[in-house]
Amino acid sequence: MSNEVRLGDTHCRVLQAPRRLLCLPLPEVVVPPVEEIVVSRTAERVGDLLGLEALTPKVVRMAPGQWMLAFFHGQVRQHRAATYEDGRPGSVTYTPRQVAMVVIDQRHHLFYVSASNKRQVPALLPALNGTLFPGRSMVEPFVSFRFDLDVLPALRPCDRRPMAGVYPWRNLTLKSISHVEPGVNASVTKTDWATDGFELLEQQGFVWPRHLMDAGLQFEPREAGRGFTVSFFHEQGVLRTALSERTLSSVAGLVQLCSHQGRATQVVEGL
Repeated sequence: MSNEVRLGDTHCRVLQAPRRLLCLPLPEVVVPPVEEIVVSRTAERVGDLLGLEALTPKVVRMAPGQWMLAFFHGQVRQHRAATYEDGRPGSVTYTPRQVAMVVIDQRHHLFYVSASNKRQVPALLPALNGTLFPGRSMVEPFVSFRFDLDVLPALRPCDRRPMAGVYPWRNLTLKSISHVEPGVNASVTKTDWATDGFELLEQQGFVWPRHLMDAGLQFEPREAGRGFTVSFFHEQGVLRTALSERTLSSVAGLVQLCSHQGRATQVVEGL
């Protein structure tokens, strides 16, 4: 398998997009992906476990103790697109780009895993045993969080707009929730707010649903000048956001809140 290792200090645009991520506690023994041999061995195992003929690893140093390791590869099935060049119609056949990703956050003792096909995530995790995580056996299972979003209505104004040093964000707002209606063959209802759902909840503008599916939050990190969004999926260890140096601390704080102070309880078997 041909693997080209690329090391870099900046994000390419595709890595900045929000994506679905499985969040897990970081093992005690971690080898940062700074040496080419470590990245190559990890990429080789990823390729073997995902059945890939070739992939291209890319390492991004986000901040001290925080790394992004991406594995670019092609989709199995090629696509065809209509074109118009040189004054006549035509077509082009291409292989769509896919990416699997691992983000290591040693500062907050967390790591995140993502793949273009979410069914690949459980297969991707064992590739980290014995490579990035040398203290684990090749077959040792992973444990993820089970987010409890019913803790969100209990957040006080001082939690959502905390003093410096209490939480890593200066402001936290509720932007959306999705829930399942009661009954057989129940439909999913999603509610979005242009302002802040937390304030409406305080004013009894709506009732917190019993069968919640996910909640979308907007947070403003103290070190950033704008807001970012994250969605947490109820009773899963899954969230959706764009991870960067500016967002990792706030996301880690929200993970701790939604997992009852960072307790990981469910064995990863499938998503």
